[in-house]
Amino acid sequence: MVAVGLLFGTLVLGAIGVAADKGAKGSLSLLGLTTFYLGGVLLLIAVSQSEYIRERPTITSVVRDDAETGNLLLDVSVAANRLLARDHLFIVVSGAPTSGSDSGLVRLYDVRTGPDREGKLSSQFAVPVPRGEFEEVHVGVVRVEGDPSAEVRRSVSCADAETTLISCSTIRLPSRRATPSVEIAFAGTGSDRVMTVKYSQADLKASEALVAEASEMSGMTLSDGWAAPNGGVASGTLNIPLGSGTSPICVRVWVHSPSSEISRPPDVCSAPTAAAFTTIVNLSRLVAAPQ
Repeated sequence: MVAVGLLFGTLVLGAIGVAADKGAKGSLSLLGLTTFYLGGVLLLIAVSQSEYIRERPTITSVVRDDAETGNLLLDVSVAANRLLARDHLFIVVSGAPTSGSDSGLVRLYDVRTGPDREGKLSSQFAVPVPRGEFEEVHVGVVRVEGDPSAEVRRSVSCADAETTLISCSTIRLPSRRATPSVEIAFAGTGSDRVMTVKYSQADLKASEALVAEASEMSGMTLSDGWAAPNGGVASGTLNIPLGSGTSPICVRVWVHSPSSEISRPPDVCSAPTAAAFTTIVNLSRLVAAPQ
Protein backbone atom coordinates (compact mmCIF):
# COMPACT_ATOMS: atom_id res chain seq x y z
CA MET A 1 0.00 0.00 0.00
CA VAL A 2 2.86 2.40 0.77
CA ALA A 3 4.41 1.80 -2.65
CA VAL A 4 1.08 2.31 -4.42
CA GLY A 5 0.51 5.61 -2.60
CA LEU A 6 3.97 6.86 -3.48
CA LEU A 7 3.57 5.96 -7.12
CA PHE A 8 0.20 7.72 -7.23
CA GLY A 9 1.76 10.82 -5.68
CA THR A 10 4.53 10.72 -8.27
CA LEU A 11 2.01 10.67 -11.12
CA VAL A 12 0.07 13.59 -9.64
CA LEU A 13 3.19 15.72 -9.18
CA GLY A 14 4.33 14.85 -12.67
CA ALA A 15 1.03 16.03 -14.10
CA ILE A 16 1.36 19.33 -12.22
CA GLY A 17 4.85 19.78 -13.65
CA VAL A 18 3.67 19.19 -17.18
CA ALA A 19 0.87 21.74 -16.74
CA ALA A 20 3.34 24.28 -15.36
CA ASP A 21 5.69 23.72 -18.30
CA LYS A 22 2.92 24.37 -20.80
CA GLY A 23 2.00 27.54 -18.97
CA ALA A 24 5.56 28.76 -19.38
CA LYS A 25 5.20 28.49 -23.18
CA GLY A 26 7.91 25.88 -23.77
CA SER A 27 10.41 26.94 -21.13
CA LEU A 28 10.96 24.88 -18.01
CA SER A 29 9.60 26.71 -15.02
CA LEU A 30 11.00 26.46 -11.51
CA LEU A 31 7.89 24.60 -10.44
CA GLY A 32 8.35 22.12 -13.27
CA LEU A 33 11.97 21.40 -12.33
CA THR A 34 11.12 21.05 -8.67
CA THR A 35 8.27 18.71 -9.47
CA PHE A 36 10.47 16.66 -11.78
CA TYR A 37 13.15 16.06 -9.18
CA LEU A 38 10.65 15.47 -6.36
CA GLY A 39 8.82 12.98 -8.50
CA GLY A 40 12.08 11.15 -9.20
CA VAL A 41 12.87 10.93 -5.47
CA LEU A 42 9.42 9.60 -4.69
CA LEU A 43 9.73 7.09 -7.50
CA LEU A 44 13.02 5.77 -6.08
CA ILE A 45 11.46 5.43 -2.64
CA ALA A 46 8.48 3.61 -4.14
CA VAL A 47 10.75 1.21 -6.04
CA SER A 48 12.81 0.46 -2.93
CA GLN A 49 9.66 -0.15 -0.90
CA SER A 50 8.15 -2.38 -3.59
CA GLU A 51 11.39 -4.36 -3.74
CA TYR A 52 11.04 -4.97 -0.01
CA ILE A 53 7.40 -5.94 -0.30
CA ARG A 54 8.15 -8.35 -3.17
CA GLU A 55 10.89 -10.05 -1.16
CA ARG A 56 9.48 -13.00 0.75
CA PRO A 57 11.63 -15.38 2.79
CA THR A 58 11.91 -18.82 1.22
CA ILE A 59 11.06 -21.71 3.55
CA THR A 60 12.37 -25.21 2.82
CA SER A 61 11.84 -28.22 5.08
CA VAL A 62 12.63 -31.92 5.30
CA VAL A 63 10.87 -34.45 7.56
CA ARG A 64 13.02 -37.34 8.77
CA ASP A 65 12.87 -40.10 11.37
CA ASP A 66 14.72 -39.80 14.65
CA ALA A 67 15.85 -43.40 15.28
CA GLU A 68 16.93 -42.49 18.80
CA THR A 69 13.52 -41.31 20.00
CA GLY A 70 11.13 -42.86 17.48
CA ASN A 71 9.70 -39.39 16.75
CA LEU A 72 10.05 -37.09 13.75
CA LEU A 73 12.56 -34.31 13.12
CA LEU A 74 11.61 -31.33 10.98
CA ASP A 75 14.68 -29.67 9.43
CA VAL A 76 13.81 -26.09 8.49
CA SER A 77 15.79 -23.55 6.45
CA VAL A 78 14.64 -19.94 5.98
CA ALA A 79 16.48 -17.63 3.54
CA ALA A 80 15.86 -14.20 2.03
CA ASN A 81 17.62 -11.26 0.35
CA ARG A 82 17.01 -7.51 0.19
CA LEU A 83 15.40 -7.26 3.62
CA LEU A 84 15.70 -4.03 5.56
CA ALA A 85 18.32 -3.93 8.30
CA ARG A 86 15.74 -2.69 10.80
CA ASP A 87 13.44 -5.68 10.27
CA HIS A 88 12.90 -7.87 13.31
CA LEU A 89 11.52 -11.29 12.45
CA PHE A 90 10.17 -14.28 14.36
CA ILE A 91 10.07 -17.77 12.88
CA VAL A 92 7.25 -19.70 14.54
CA VAL A 93 6.60 -23.43 14.09
CA SER A 94 3.08 -24.60 15.01
CA GLY A 95 1.54 -28.08 14.87
CA ALA A 96 -2.03 -28.92 13.86
CA PRO A 97 -3.17 -31.87 16.03
CA THR A 98 -4.65 -35.00 14.49
CA SER A 99 -8.34 -35.02 13.66
CA GLY A 100 -9.12 -36.85 16.90
CA SER A 101 -8.04 -33.84 18.96
CA ASP A 102 -10.22 -30.85 19.79
CA SER A 103 -7.31 -28.52 20.59
CA GLY A 104 -6.11 -25.80 18.22
CA LEU A 105 -2.64 -25.20 16.87
CA VAL A 106 0.20 -25.97 19.26
CA ARG A 107 3.33 -23.85 19.28
CA LEU A 108 6.33 -26.17 18.89
CA TYR A 109 9.25 -23.80 18.35
CA ASP A 110 10.14 -20.16 17.78
CA VAL A 111 13.30 -18.17 17.17
CA ARG A 112 14.05 -14.47 16.76
CA THR A 113 16.15 -13.57 13.74
CA GLY A 114 16.86 -10.81 11.24
CA PRO A 115 18.96 -9.90 8.21
CA ASP A 116 22.65 -9.05 8.23
CA ARG A 117 24.07 -5.71 7.06
CA GLU A 118 23.57 -6.73 3.43
CA GLY A 119 19.89 -7.51 3.97
CA LYS A 120 20.37 -11.28 3.78
CA LEU A 121 18.62 -13.75 6.08
CA SER A 122 19.74 -17.33 6.68
CA SER A 123 18.43 -19.52 9.51
CA GLN A 124 18.52 -23.30 9.95
CA PHE A 125 17.17 -25.39 12.82
CA ALA A 126 15.59 -28.77 13.64
CA VAL A 127 12.30 -29.21 15.51
CA PRO A 128 11.35 -32.51 17.20
CA VAL A 129 7.73 -33.45 16.48
CA PRO A 130 5.96 -36.27 18.38
CA ARG A 131 4.98 -38.93 15.89
CA GLY A 132 1.26 -39.37 15.32
CA GLU A 133 0.17 -36.32 17.34
CA PHE A 134 0.09 -33.79 14.49
CA GLU A 135 -1.28 -33.96 10.95
CA GLU A 136 0.67 -30.98 9.66
CA VAL A 137 3.08 -28.26 10.73
CA HIS A 138 2.93 -24.54 9.85
CA VAL A 139 6.22 -22.63 9.59
CA GLY A 140 5.58 -18.88 9.58
CA VAL A 141 7.86 -15.84 9.37
CA VAL A 142 6.35 -12.93 11.29
CA ARG A 143 7.57 -9.34 11.09
CA VAL A 144 7.64 -7.73 14.54
CA GLU A 145 6.33 -4.18 14.43
CA GLY A 146 6.89 -1.54 17.10
CA ASP A 147 9.00 -2.66 20.05
CA PRO A 148 11.77 -4.89 18.64
CA SER A 149 11.97 -6.74 21.97
CA ALA A 150 8.31 -7.80 21.74
CA GLU A 151 7.57 -11.50 21.31
CA VAL A 152 4.99 -13.31 19.22
CA ARG A 153 3.14 -15.09 21.99
CA ARG A 154 0.90 -17.32 19.86
CA SER A 155 0.90 -20.09 17.33
CA VAL A 156 0.89 -19.20 13.63
CA SER A 157 -1.32 -20.63 10.90
CA CYS A 158 -0.70 -20.20 7.18
CA ALA A 159 -4.40 -19.34 6.92
CA ASP A 160 -3.81 -16.13 8.90
CA ALA A 161 -4.55 -12.95 6.92
CA GLU A 162 -2.36 -10.69 9.03
CA THR A 163 0.06 -8.47 7.12
CA THR A 164 2.82 -9.21 9.63
CA LEU A 165 2.90 -12.83 8.40
CA ILE A 166 5.22 -12.28 5.44
CA SER A 167 5.89 -15.93 4.57
CA CYS A 168 4.44 -19.30 5.57
CA SER A 169 4.70 -22.96 4.60
CA THR A 170 2.53 -25.97 5.49
CA ILE A 171 4.18 -29.40 5.81
CA ARG A 172 2.13 -32.60 5.89
CA LEU A 173 3.47 -35.18 8.33
CA PRO A 174 3.53 -38.99 8.04
CA SER A 175 0.63 -40.76 9.68
CA ARG A 176 0.86 -42.58 13.00
CA ARG A 177 3.49 -45.30 13.11
CA ALA A 178 2.64 -48.73 11.76
CA THR A 179 0.94 -51.40 13.85
CA PRO A 180 2.83 -54.55 14.86
CA SER A 181 3.50 -57.10 12.14
CA VAL A 182 2.64 -60.64 13.28
CA GLU A 183 3.17 -63.97 11.49
CA ILE A 184 1.80 -67.23 12.91
CA ALA A 185 2.96 -70.64 11.66
CA PHE A 186 2.55 -74.26 12.76
CA ALA A 187 4.89 -77.24 12.68
CA GLY A 188 4.80 -80.86 13.78
CA THR A 189 1.91 -83.24 14.27
CA GLY A 190 0.08 -84.85 17.15
CA SER A 191 1.57 -84.12 20.56
CA ASP A 192 4.61 -82.49 18.90
CA ARG A 193 2.69 -79.61 17.40
CA VAL A 194 4.24 -76.16 17.89
CA MET A 195 2.86 -72.73 17.07
CA THR A 196 5.43 -70.06 16.19
CA VAL A 197 4.63 -66.35 16.49
CA LYS A 198 7.02 -63.87 14.87
CA TYR A 199 6.38 -60.25 15.75
CA SER A 200 8.05 -56.95 14.78
CA GLN A 201 7.45 -53.21 14.62
CA ALA A 202 9.34 -50.14 13.44
CA ASP A 203 9.43 -46.52 14.62
CA LEU A 204 9.89 -47.36 18.29
CA LYS A 205 11.51 -45.10 20.86
CA ALA A 206 14.63 -46.23 22.67
CA SER A 207 12.63 -46.39 25.94
CA GLU A 208 9.88 -48.60 24.47
CA ALA A 209 9.59 -52.36 24.20
CA LEU A 210 7.54 -54.60 21.91
CA VAL A 211 5.75 -57.21 24.03
CA ALA A 212 4.09 -60.43 22.83
CA GLU A 213 1.93 -62.89 24.71
CA ALA A 214 0.10 -66.12 23.88
CA SER A 215 -2.52 -67.22 26.40
CA GLU A 216 -5.59 -69.35 26.83
CA MET A 217 -8.96 -67.61 26.76
CA SER A 218 -9.12 -68.09 30.53
CA GLY A 219 -6.14 -65.78 30.83
CA MET A 220 -3.45 -68.35 31.65
CA THR A 221 -0.21 -67.40 29.90
CA LEU A 222 1.33 -70.03 27.61
CA SER A 223 4.30 -68.00 26.41
CA ASP A 224 5.43 -64.38 26.45
CA GLY A 225 8.42 -62.25 25.56
CA TRP A 226 9.58 -58.76 24.72
CA ALA A 227 12.11 -57.15 22.40
CA ALA A 228 14.01 -53.88 22.72
CA PRO A 229 14.34 -51.72 19.58
CA ASN A 230 17.55 -51.60 17.59
CA GLY A 231 17.60 -48.55 15.33
CA GLY A 232 13.90 -48.08 16.04
CA VAL A 233 12.96 -51.65 15.03
CA ALA A 234 12.10 -54.46 17.48
CA SER A 235 11.37 -58.10 16.66
CA GLY A 236 11.03 -61.39 18.48
CA THR A 237 9.64 -64.94 18.34
CA LEU A 238 7.39 -67.05 20.56
CA ASN A 239 7.31 -70.85 20.38
CA ILE A 240 4.20 -72.37 21.97
CA PRO A 241 3.95 -76.17 22.41
CA LEU A 242 0.38 -77.18 21.56
CA GLY A 243 0.37 -80.90 22.24
CA SER A 244 -3.02 -82.33 21.37
CA GLY A 245 -4.98 -79.37 22.79
CA THR A 246 -7.77 -77.76 20.79
CA SER A 247 -8.66 -74.77 22.98
CA PRO A 248 -8.46 -71.34 21.30
CA ILE A 249 -5.30 -69.33 21.91
CA CYS A 250 -5.18 -65.56 22.18
CA VAL A 251 -2.14 -63.83 20.68
CA ARG A 252 -1.48 -60.22 21.55
CA VAL A 253 1.38 -57.83 20.67
CA TRP A 254 1.65 -54.31 22.05
CA VAL A 255 4.12 -51.47 22.63
CA HIS A 256 4.99 -50.69 26.20
CA SER A 257 7.01 -47.84 27.72
CA PRO A 258 9.21 -47.73 29.66
CA SER A 259 10.75 -51.11 28.86
CA SER A 260 11.86 -51.64 32.46
CA GLU A 261 8.27 -51.86 33.71
CA ILE A 262 6.47 -54.19 31.32
CA SER A 263 2.85 -54.93 32.20
CA ARG A 264 -0.16 -56.23 30.34
CA PRO A 265 -2.58 -53.76 28.75
CA PRO A 266 -5.93 -53.49 30.55
CA ASP A 267 -7.88 -55.50 27.99
CA VAL A 268 -8.62 -59.14 27.36
CA CYS A 269 -9.06 -61.14 24.15
CA SER A 270 -12.82 -61.07 24.49
CA ALA A 271 -12.74 -57.26 24.45
CA PRO A 272 -9.59 -56.09 22.62
CA THR A 273 -8.70 -52.43 22.26
CA ALA A 274 -6.63 -50.48 19.75
CA ALA A 275 -3.73 -50.55 22.23
CA ALA A 276 -2.69 -54.01 21.08
CA PHE A 277 -2.66 -56.31 18.07
CA THR A 278 -5.04 -59.14 19.00
CA THR A 279 -6.02 -62.33 17.23
CA ILE A 280 -7.63 -65.57 18.35
CA VAL A 281 -6.28 -68.82 16.90
CA ASN A 282 -8.96 -71.53 16.79
CA LEU A 283 -6.98 -74.78 17.06
CA SER A 284 -10.06 -76.95 16.55
CA ARG A 285 -10.13 -75.88 12.90
CA LEU A 286 -6.56 -76.98 12.19
CA VAL A 287 -6.35 -80.12 10.11
CA ALA A 288 -3.55 -82.51 11.01
CA ALA A 289 -1.03 -83.18 8.28
CA PRO A 290 -1.44 -86.55 6.57
CA GLN A 291 0.73 -89.33 7.97
